[in-house]
Amino acid sequence: MSRVDVRDVADAAVACFENGNTGDCYTINGSESFSGAASAELWFKVLGEPVYHAGHDEMKRVEAYLESTGLPEHWAYDLCKTYEGWQRDDNIASREEIDRLASLIGHEPRTYQAFADKTARQWSGTPVPASISWGQ
Repeated sequence: MSRVDVRDVADAAVACFENGNTGDCYTINGSESFSGAASAELWFKVLGEPVYHAGHDEMKRVEAYLESTGLPEHWAYDLCKTYEGWQRDDNIASREEIDRLASLIGHEPRTYQAFADKTARQWSGTPVPASISWGQ
């Protein structure tokens, strides 16, 4: 999947608002493609803590966890179905989509590495709730 930095999502929203967008559609993706395993490896690297990719077989477990945090059942279900579709069918941006987004936001999309680095810095020192135990 082409992972996207949320700052690029915000930049695209602002650009559309400021430019008086009249309904054009944009694919907002990052320029790099990551598998679940590659994403887990990246997060392990930036967090210095074990991160495991659960894969397709663990989506029911993820759904149950999301519900336990208070997320409404239908949202947890929808989120997991979305991820299952991405895992099954890929979600990889084309060069044309990346160039079009870059034109809209005024810069190349940020890398997923940059997003992970920034997020890890923000999370540093934040305790992980005892109720989270993903394990292998």
